[in-house]
Amino acid sequence: MASNELLENPAELLRQVRENFIIQDDVAAIGGIDDKLDQIRSQSRQKLDSKEGEISTLQSQLEAENGRVDELNASLHRMRQESQELASQRQIVDYVKDLDELEQSIVSMRSELDEKIVKLVRDTRDQDSYESPDESKVLQDPVARANILKLKLYRSMGVIIDEENGQVLIKDSKNEVDILPIDSDLSDFFKTKFIWEKISKSKSSFTS
Repeated sequence: MASNELLENPAELLRQVRENFIIQDDVAAIGGIDDKLDQIRSQSRQKLDSKEGEISTLQSQLEAENGRVDELNASLHRMRQESQELASQRQIVDYVKDLDELEQSIVSMRSELDEKIVKLVRDTRDQDSYESPDESKVLQDPVARANILKLKLYRSMGVIIDEENGQVLIKDSKNEVDILPIDSDLSDFFKTKFIWEKISKSKSSFTS
């Protein structure tokens, strides 16, 4: 059919146009694409939901592990405190033991000192009660007699000169003894002042 005839017959023209542009296959293809897209979206949603579930499970596990870590830290802190308390108790026991040993040592030294003082006093009294011929001759010397009187005066004041051990013993009213080394580096002034201060305190205690 000629072009002029097609223009004069619009129905025939439309029929031919439809025959030339068949779109049913294209429509079917587009429908298939839409189905695939729906499947992909569904699978993606399922995977996303699955991953979100896994994440939620992992978060729960993490919180549980954090709780266990907190419990372990608390237990460790308690153990450290208990170990410190135990160490302190052991130190206290050691200190008490050292104090006991020191006290025993002081008691022993005090006992030895008392024995020496008793012996020294006894020997001094024996010397005072016994006068040998040589001592009688010595007493005839005014200087020697003056020194002996000084020693007796010192003893009456509680001062005992221990020449054997190089020291001076000073007893007070409570029978407590102060010891002053004679051969020390202290000056004579200090030694004299120390002795007279002790004598003064002792005499004031006796009179009070």
